[in-house]
Amino acid sequence: MSFRPFTSESYPQDDRPEAWRDVLSAAGLKPAPASANTADGGHATASHRQAPGVALTRIAASAQGISPLLLPNEDLPVALLPVEDGVVLASRTGHRIIPAGRLLLLPRHGDCSVLFQPAMRAVVLSVTSDALHGRIAARPRLAEPHVVAPGGFADVFARTLEASARVLETLDDAEWATLA
Repeated sequence: MSFRPFTSESYPQDDRPEAWRDVLSAAGLKPAPASANTADGGHATASHRQAPGVALTRIAASAQGISPLLLPNEDLPVALLPVEDGVVLASRTGHRIIPAGRLLLLPRHGDCSVLFQPAMRAVVLSVTSDALHGRIAARPRLAEPHVVAPGGFADVFARTLEASARVLETLDDAEWATLA
């Protein structure tokens, strides 16, 4: 349940790509194929907190592409909220421009990527079956990325993610456990 900050400048230049991949992996993500890697020269920061099966991460980095990390026995999608600039969502069905503030659900099994330009500013929620303690009978299987329409519960959920990510470093373990 510990809080983990990340700043790319804390690592020697040669170690930055691997350290950045570790940050993305902890958030349920990986660099997209053929994407420029932030750690290769750009500045990156992240605030990350996790509990069993739940990881919440706030990421700020230079332009790059990311994809969901394939976890073989997991069906729950990764929730990604671009917070400052729109993104390009690429999948088998084509490319779409998604405005900032729209919640994206990225399937863990599938071929999709999200391109951030001019910079990556996002909140990521990764939930695995460990968090559910066997309480879900039928798992939602998402074959393609889904952009959640604004309004109603989607707005409440997105704003809650954003607010939670802003205060990650100020939460004590008991508060984080309640939130997670």
